[in-house]
Amino acid sequence: MPSRPALGAVTTLLFAGVFWLLYAVNDTREGVAALFAVPITVSALAFGRRGGVVASAISVVLTLTWLITSDTHLGAFGWISRLIPFLVIGLAIGLYEDRTRRNERHQLDERYAGELHDRVVQLLVLASYALQKPGSDPAASQAVDQALAAAKDIISSRMDTVVPGDLRLEGAPSEASPPPSRRSL
Repeated sequence: MPSRPALGAVTTLLFAGVFWLLYAVNDTREGVAALFAVPITVSALAFGRRGGVVASAISVVLTLTWLITSDTHLGAFGWISRLIPFLVIGLAIGLYEDRTRRNERHQLDERYAGELHDRVVQLLVLASYALQKPGSDPAASQAVDQALAAAKDIISSRMDTVVPGDLRLEGAPSEASPPPSRRSL
């Protein structure tokens, strides 16, 4: 997808093109103002709900400017038939885009939490098992336990619901099984 500044430039050019076309056609019966739906849509897709609402407002201002400067007349129904679609299109597409971005961020958070679990937590659990052997340093065991707790907090904050066993790799030791031998590390 193009960058937001590029989409902003495209939106500006589209507004200018439709505004120029309003003067070129200069007839309210032709419905040229309906073409403002295109820059409204591009703006809503690029900038979300705010972009859609702002683009709708710009469309209204440009349509009003055209009506005042071109000595054309538009009745109340003509105004309503232009304003409502502008606002609905901008708001609906903007809200949809905001929700899509929020869902994508949530999915990324869950993916990163899963990767953190697979890479870090599993190794910390194995290190914890190794440090439970007689003669191991209690400070090292405590440090591993603290790191494990911190990693679990990070994962829990990134994922909606995590219950014990959800993130266990296949073949990972269960709670009831004894710690792995040194050779399996």
